[in-house]
Amino acid sequence: MSLSRHRPPLDRCSAFGALLMLVLAVLPAAAHAQQDSVPVPTAMDAATPRHVRYVRVPYVLLPDSVRHWFADRWDDTSRTQKEEGGCLTYRREVTQAGDTLYWVTNATKETPRYASERAVAFDCPHGSARWHSHTPTTCHSDMWGNVDYSSCVIGGVDAYSCQASGDDLARLHVLDAPFGLIHCDRWALVPYFPARAGP
Repeated sequence: MSLSRHRPPLDRCSAFGALLMLVLAVLPAAAHAQQDSVPVPTAMDAATPRHVRYVRVPYVLLPDSVRHWFADRWDDTSRTQKEEGGCLTYRREVTQAGDTLYWVTNATKETPRYASERAVAFDCPHGSARWHSHTPTTCHSDMWGNVDYSSCVIGGVDAYSCQASGDDLARLHVLDAPFGLIHCDRWALVPYFPARAGP
C-alpha cells in the first residue's frame, strides 16, 4: 500500500486544540513586544521629563526710548559714584498662554534718602515698579559698611553686578511691587521679581 501524500482531515476537537496552542504560543511574544516598544520621543520630550508642565513667567519689555534714557545715565568713568534709583511706569498684559507682560513706558530718577557705592534708598508710590543701578566700581569698606571712597577703582569683583540681592527681592515683596530693574551696564537692564525673606 502506498502512503498517502495528504494528511488526514482533523476533527473539530483537534482543530480547536491546535488553534489554542497557537494562540498560547503567540500571546506571550506579542505582550513582550508591546512592553519593549517605546514611542520615539520628540526633541522636546527627550529633554523634558514627563511630569514637567509649561510654566507661566513674567516678562519686562522696554521700548528704545526707555533704554536710551538709561544708557544716557550710565557713567563708567567716575570711581566714586553712588547707586541711583527711581520709579517705573508700566502697563500690564496677559498673553493667551498665561504669561504676564510688563511694558515699561517711563522711568524717573528719585532723590535718594541714602546712597552709597553699594546701596540706595528712595521712595516710590506703594505698588510701583522700581529700578536701581549697580555701579561699575569696587570699593573697600569696613565691617559696618562704611565705604572708603579713596580705595574705589573701575572694575574689580563688585563691578557690573546684575544680580539682585536678598534685600532687593524682599523689598519688592514688602512694597507690593510687581518687579524691579537693575541697571548694571550701559545697555544692561536686568529684571527681578518679588520673593519672601527667609528660607
